[in-house]
Amino acid sequence: MKKIIIFGAICALSTSAIASDKPFYGKISGFGSIANKILSDKQFDDMKKSKKLEPFKSDLKNEMSDFGFGGSIGFGYRITDIIRTELQFSYFGGQKWNIGEVNIKNNKKNIQKFDSKEQDIFQIAKKANGQYIINNKDVSKEEFDQALEGGKDIKEESSSHNIKTSAEASGFAGFLNIYADFVEFGSAKLYAGGGVGASYMSFKTKVEASINGAPRPKEHKSKEELTFAWNIGGGIAFAVSPDVTIDVGYSFVDLGKPVKEGVEWDGENITTHNVNVGVRFNF
Repeated sequence: MKKIIIFGAICALSTSAIASDKPFYGKISGFGSIANKILSDKQFDDMKKSKKLEPFKSDLKNEMSDFGFGGSIGFGYRITDIIRTELQFSYFGGQKWNIGEVNIKNNKKNIQKFDSKEQDIFQIAKKANGQYIINNKDVSKEEFDQALEGGKDIKEESSSHNIKTSAEASGFAGFLNIYADFVEFGSAKLYAGGGVGASYMSFKTKVEASINGAPRPKEHKSKEELTFAWNIGGGIAFAVSPDVTIDVGYSFVDLGKPVKEGVEWDGENITTHNVNVGVRFNF
């Protein structure tokens, strides 16, 4: 029992020795982040079931983004020993979703057919979806086979299209947060909180197409506007001196929905999971 009392006294003394009586602080931090799916499950199912994609080999996916990064600065004020507020400004970058790839391959046959009077040159093609074409007109399989059998000097040509689709997001956000330092042990404190604010994000969808090996990229960009944003999270803070605190935490951030401009987009809000490491300076 005496050992427990002595240990508690040492912890109390060490805490009071490190604790700061300065109510204001500045904070700088960096974070790694992963964003949630950018398409809803229904949107993705509709895209996979699209008749336009049925004939072609496609590898589509609806997954979380690649690993991103960001940084933030903050200015805070301690209202009580437990409650503090913080004004936070953050940059989010490098969020990229690889939506998928579609491969299209068409084989065409150019047929030169001769008769006694004149040379008749025409083109026939069999498309990947089972359509039979003669001179840009749909025909039956029998007509197609007859034309193929009657042709001489047949030259086969092929064309291949490869289409990769991805999306990227980056931008800024500002929040007014409130935190509660609700558990204290030694020089460390557990905290939780959240806040509301606004984001100003750039959202781009990229279509990287190649036709017979020749690149034909295309990019659509959303309109950048202020959008409602919010966050929630928690972490642990270690006081290394009366003026310096190391802060390690997690936050879930909703950055709102991209504003459409020049591209039909009705996907999910941009939401990220972030692991933050920062330093607070009390003053």
